[in-house]
Amino acid sequence: MLRVAVIQTCATNDRVRNHDEVARLLRQAASDRPGLIALPENWAWIGPDDEKLAQIETEEGPSICLLKELAREAQSWIMGGTVLMPGPADESRAYNTAIVISPAGEVTATYQKVHLFDVEVPGGAILNETKLVAPGEDVVVAPAGDLQLGLSVCYDLRFSWLYRELAHRGANMLCVPAAFTVPTGSLHWEVLLRARAIESLCYVVAPAQTGRHSPTRKSWGHSMIVDPYGGIIAQRPEGVGVVMADLDLERVSTLRKNMPVLDHDRGPRSWEVTR
Repeated sequence: MLRVAVIQTCATNDRVRNHDEVARLLRQAASDRPGLIALPENWAWIGPDDEKLAQIETEEGPSICLLKELAREAQSWIMGGTVLMPGPADESRAYNTAIVISPAGEVTATYQKVHLFDVEVPGGAILNETKLVAPGEDVVVAPAGDLQLGLSVCYDLRFSWLYRELAHRGANMLCVPAAFTVPTGSLHWEVLLRARAIESLCYVVAPAQTGRHSPTRKSWGHSMIVDPYGGIIAQRPEGVGVVMADLDLERVSTLRKNMPVLDHDRGPRSWEVTR
């Protein structure tokens, strides 16, 4: 059995405040000794576009150093949501980067968000992520103790081929740190998470942003942990806090043996083919 904690936050453009909130919640989660603690997308900062590039940091920056310190303190793996990290050589865009940190406080894997969110929601948010963020190029499965973490971020959730590829590469848990908008989240978030779990026969861990970040931006929340058969094990609909569950990792291998959908898959199985 493996205990997993998922943290739900409401980030703003005050990075110090966001750091303090995540440190408090992560220490709260660590008191129950989880093997993995997962954070949402953009946990360190959400704010206006004209301030975005100023938030870029390296592995030695304040946000990642905080997570390293907290991982050592908790003696837990941390799936560190996403942080803006240096992008392509022209320096005009960042990578929206998911991070995995070991209990020793070392960054063991990173994943740059592949699918970027350029959408105008009627009556809702207008987001143009590609303006300041570059798409990643790699599919990443990150070892974390007994876990094989299939990394993804938010809008990636709509592209099922990515999760099938992660499952074929050995993932037994899919991580989906997110900041879903309210209009799309209310209709699609739960459905898509459960579908990704069912089709890949993986646990899905989905830490999310919640509430109002600014007068013009609000997130759906509903952080959850989903069973590889599609059942919701734990969920926090609204509000900042922690949701936790004990997972049986043998369930993944048992279900894949009893329902060998990955063995029967005849679709494209290569990132190079699919993209």
